[in-house]
Amino acid sequence: WPRQAEMRVDRRKQIRRILNWYRISFGIEPPYKIVVDGSFISTALEFKIYMKEQFPKLIGERAYPVVTRCIYAEIRAGGPEMSGAGIIAKNLQFVKCPHSDPVSSYACLKAVGECGNPDKLMIGSQNLDLRRELRAIARIPLLYISHNAIILEPPSQQARRVHDEEERKKRLPSKGELKTIEAQQVGSIPEEKKKRKKFAK
Repeated sequence: WPRQAEMRVDRRKQIRRILNWYRISFGIEPPYKIVVDGSFISTALEFKIYMKEQFPKLIGERAYPVVTRCIYAEIRAGGPEMSGAGIIAKNLQFVKCPHSDPVSSYACLKAVGECGNPDKLMIGSQNLDLRRELRAIARIPLLYISHNAIILEPPSQQARRVHDEEERKKRLPSKGELKTIEAQQVGSIPEEKKKRKKFAK
């Protein structure tokens, strides 16, 4: 028991570090909206994970599951096997996605990432290929279920590279600052010439 409690504490600390990094790097803050696809909802059902309760416990902040219209349409098209997931999805909050006509949840969530994640969403999926794509895009915290536990992935190498590049750009002078620097440099040239003429006399 003490060992299990210690592991839970360590896990919560790790999750806080990950979320703090995403907050500083990409402005992702609570309350967290976690977009879950059919694969995640079905796995949560299988392991009897009640997402509305478990997400806040896991993260230690306000957090709740949401779906897009595309995800809900795909779940409904899944037939009897997805009926349980459909009931759950129907009662979740819906968030906007870039699509007027439904596309697959894979295409929908990939598009959310490619848009730069303007709504500061998190994504939960059991689809390995999708998570691989989203890691490469960066900017989105990713979750999945493993052995009856929800896992928050640490930032990918690409996410860290994107953050470092954005920080580098912030340190560069803006266009206005560059113009000011150039004007100062141009204005200093005549002064230098005057000094040289005085010395020449």
